Amino acid sequence: MYTKQYRRIRSFRHSGLLGDIIYSLPAVRTVGGGEYFIDHLKENLPGKHAPLGEEKARLLLPLLESQPYIWKASLYNGERIGYDFDNFRLNQRRINQQHLAITHWQSIRGRGKLNLLDPWLFVSPKPVAELVISRSRKHYGNMNWSALLPFISKCVYVGIENEYKSFLKETGLQVGFYKVQDFLELAQVIAGSTCFVGNQSLGWAIAEGLKITRFLEVDDKSPNCLPQSKNGFVNINENTLRSLTSFLE
Repeated sequence: MYTKQYRRIRSFRHSGLLGDIIYSLPAVRTVGGGEYFIDHLKENLPGKHAPLGEEKARLLLPLLESQPYIWKASLYNGERIGYDFDNFRLNQRRINQQHLAITHWQSIRGRGKLNLLDPWLFVSPKPVAELVISRSRKHYGNMNWSALLPFISKCVYVGIENEYKSFLKETGLQVGFYKVQDFLELAQVIAGSTCFVGNQSLGWAIAEGLKITRFLEVDDKSPNCLPQSKNGFVNINENTLRSLTSFLE
C-alpha cells in the first residue's frame, strides 16, 4: 500500500506538541503515507504553546520514520507541503471535546471516517516492565492511583524525570524510573508491557496508537483522547487490573 511512488507525492507538516503529532498519524496513514516534516520553530497556538524546539523534535523523528507509511521524517526547512496540520487548533471548542485524531483528519479536509479501533503505530516490543506508567503535569484527573499498590513491583515509570518526581510525591507510589534514549524506545517499552497507565500525554498517545491494554486518567476539561478500542479503559481499579492482565493472576 505504501509504495515509494505514493511517498514521493504526499508530504505533511505539523508544528504542534508531541502528542498532537502522534494523533495526526491516523490521517497520514489513511491518505496513503508520505514524508513528514516537524515545524519545530513555529508556534502552533501563539501565546499559549511555545514552539516544540529542535531537541524534542529530534527525539520524535526516529519513531515517525520507523512507521511503514512514513518514508522520511525531517525538521521543516521551507519544503513544499501537500497536507498541513497547522489548522487543527483553530476551533478550540471542538478540539477540547472530540478526539484529537478526528480533529487532525478534519483539518486536512479528510473524507469519510478514520479507523481508530486498530493499531496505527508499529514498533518492535522492548520488554522492560509488565506495567508502564507515564503522567504529565498538564492533564490531571481523578485516577485512583492506589489501585496499583498490589502490583507496584511490576511497574516502571517512563517519561520526564521531573514529572516522575512529581508522580512519586503526589501519589505516594514508589516505582522505578526507566530513562529512554528517544521516543522510538519509549514506544518500544510501552509495546513490550502488558498494560499502560497514564494521563493525557505523549505516553498515552503512543499506547493508544499501539492499542495495548491501557488505562487513562481523564482531564474532564478536555476529554479529547478517550480510548478507542475495547482494551482501553477510563481510570483503574484493582479488580479490573486482575481480570484484564494475565501477569497479575
